[in-house]
Amino acid sequence: MALTLSPWQRDGLASGLAAALLSLLVLLFMTLGSASGAGPILALEMASRDVTFRTAVALYGPIRQQSSQPGQAVDPILFLDIDEAACEALISTPEKCRIDGVVHQEIMVFLAQELRASGAKAIVIDTRLPDDQWDKDAAQRGAYFSAWRGYKDTPVIAAQPGAPGKDANFTADDVVIQGVDHIQFAPAVIWTSGERADNVIRRIDRATDVRGISDGVITQAVSTLPFAVLEALDTDFQRNDDERIFYTLPSTVEGLSYQGDRWERRQLSRLLTQEAGAPSLQTVGFEGQIVIIGSSAAASADRHMTPLGPMAGPEVIANIIRDVQLFPVRPEVGWLSSLLWKLLSILPGMVILIATEMAHNYLTHRSLADAWPWWRRYAMKAALWSAAFLLVVFLTFRLALDGLLAFGSFAVGDLFLPIFALFLEEFVRFSSMIVQCIQGRIKRRLKKFTKLQEESGAQ
Repeated sequence: MALTLSPWQRDGLASGLAAALLSLLVLLFMTLGSASGAGPILALEMASRDVTFRTAVALYGPIRQQSSQPGQAVDPILFLDIDEAACEALISTPEKCRIDGVVHQEIMVFLAQELRASGAKAIVIDTRLPDDQWDKDAAQRGAYFSAWRGYKDTPVIAAQPGAPGKDANFTADDVVIQGVDHIQFAPAVIWTSGERADNVIRRIDRATDVRGISDGVITQAVSTLPFAVLEALDTDFQRNDDERIFYTLPSTVEGLSYQGDRWERRQLSRLLTQEAGAPSLQTVGFEGQIVIIGSSAAASADRHMTPLGPMAGPEVIANIIRDVQLFPVRPEVGWLSSLLWKLLSILPGMVILIATEMAHNYLTHRSLADAWPWWRRYAMKAALWSAAFLLVVFLTFRLALDGLLAFGSFAVGDLFLPIFALFLEEFVRFSSMIVQCIQGRIKRRLKKFTKLQEESGAQ
């Protein structure tokens, strides 16, 4: 029995298959272009990854156990945010909070004393050393370090005093920390954007060379602050500087506080109480948490741009810790695996696209046969394509996000590029229709203008 197709079926099937094949070619071209290092394609892919990050966090919130290793334990993380209100309440000269920043000797000694009985799993100090003259006052320095004694079962990891030096080295002021054995110091992270000079933090900075001020000797590959924390907690992982940060924790710097799935930020000022006329810190809920001390205040100058928006330095550190705990070993994904996953993610969209093209041609056939008014014809087609687009976006997002959460890699979890490939042909066709409509109107205007000119000349 021969299969016969009506004209609208043939046209619809031809249009649908052409659009599907074009989407495959575009996807193949983009994947190969990315693998070969083509600049424009890499830039588009990077923008797509940023959209994917924001979409994943918007849909899932803090991601904890949706990885390919569901039994992988992750530690709760608490960002203890030193805000201006807390600074003004805790130091004797509150005006310094707006001039010299919010990190001062009185605040840090207060925290050292109050957190000792908090039951925190680890204390991370992501701040500069308190006060401008701190390194020149031995008594002040001794009082600060003495305050951090007594954390027997809780490792205390602090940002090493110093600053980025030449050739990506970290120049450490190791003189002021000599003899301090109860605090582990690690170089602060030298944030770089990696692929582009857009100041967006995308890549892990696992280790850096450290040059001590005392002798100038460089110690190779010293773990940066977030990885020093992971090592102190005996985390087994294999990660390197070439990997991108897998952001799973949302930015909180624009809000007053945040509490999510084993991730929270608490403003220090909201935890202060008065007991016997002296300030006290409420530490309920700190038990078992990695407590990162830092500040998102503008005066701290520790805000950075990330794919999820502006973040304080401690929030980026928290994302790195969560990333490594979710994916201690990130699976290797080659270009072929990336292509196959992207093909899988667009297959449902291709089926919907072919079906929509056939439905579009059927509506065209019916509207001509039944003499539909123009508004009904365009309304039906607009509704059809809107529904198809939303369905394709939903299915593609779902498959892409599943790949993202399974591998922690955007080589298999790209949201934008598959949808771009699917609807490129439709965009070109729609653009062509608009151009033809504009051209038709211009031609009619010109024809009318010419006719008027001829009539005027004849008179």
